[in-house]
Amino acid sequence: MEFKTINRGYLGALLALILSVAPMAQAQYKAVVTTATVSEQPVTSSVELMGTLSAKQRVAIAPQVSARVTKVHFVSGQEVKKGDILLSLDDRAANAQVSEAKAALMDAQRIYKNFRTLFSRKAVTQTELDGQQAAVAMAQAKLAAAQVQASYLTLRAPFSGVIGLTDVAPGTLLNANEPVAELSDLSEVKLDVALAEKYLNKVTQGQTLTAYSDAFGDRAFTGKLAVIAPSVDSETLTAKVRLVFDNPQLDPDAKPEAALLVPGMLMRVTLNVDNRVQLAIPVQSLLYAGQQRYVYVVDDENKVSRRDVTIGRNLGEQVTIVEGLSAGEQVISAGTVKVREGSVVEVLDEDL
Repeated sequence: MEFKTINRGYLGALLALILSVAPMAQAQYKAVVTTATVSEQPVTSSVELMGTLSAKQRVAIAPQVSARVTKVHFVSGQEVKKGDILLSLDDRAANAQVSEAKAALMDAQRIYKNFRTLFSRKAVTQTELDGQQAAVAMAQAKLAAAQVQASYLTLRAPFSGVIGLTDVAPGTLLNANEPVAELSDLSEVKLDVALAEKYLNKVTQGQTLTAYSDAFGDRAFTGKLAVIAPSVDSETLTAKVRLVFDNPQLDPDAKPEAALLVPGMLMRVTLNVDNRVQLAIPVQSLLYAGQQRYVYVVDDENKVSRRDVTIGRNLGEQVTIVEGLSAGEQVISAGTVKVREGSVVEVLDEDL
């Protein structure tokens, strides 16, 4: 059997060639990655508040004087307009006093007229004429007082609203200031809640807000911040704020199925306390080294550099960056396993 002898010089040259090709192939390898742009995103911070609704206006219907009811002009739950008559009370005695006062005024005016004629003839003195003029003024005042007393016997609605439950009936003897029903203005409802002082400089009067009630599931009601109290409670470090909501069912343009917000209903309110633009990157771009967060940034020449970052809020698929990046920079969002500081990569997609 014959063996061919291989020249040792030839083998050495071949080995040197193989060793020189290996690092060249390694140098030509580039990790394939995808990148995302560091973007500016509007980020809203909000605070959750809770409270019970109350009517825009509410008043107890009660007579100012004691009297017997002669007629009830409403039923429970009825909507009334401002100025509508609600109750008529027995006004016979009051009307008699008005008539008496009118007669007294007419008599005083007649006497004063005669005194003026007599004064022109110098039959009465100036003092006597002035005295009779004062008598006229007094009679006018007594008539006005009698008319006011008579007006107390007719109870009118001070504003438009809805009458609550009542048991009053004709013949009922009412005492002065005895409530017989409640009148509520439900054209809008209000919600008074306590807001922490640290948020006071982050909210503005008139800003919109969203509220929910378990009574209506996920249905959102839009309201506004109407009033911010001018002082802070030194014990709780909170200030009262008033939120108002238009009552959708009382809106003439509302759909028939629109809900009615009523006093006493519990509401959960989401109030925006901060609106700003922040930098954001995809969550998958974020890497960890112990407690430190970092990302890989790709420059215009596709060269990679590691960048430590400080993160802010989690926005779901994105996370905000407080420090470490600038808007418009490219960060690796996929393919970081084979990436190293200073390596050159092949970007598959510049913006995922």
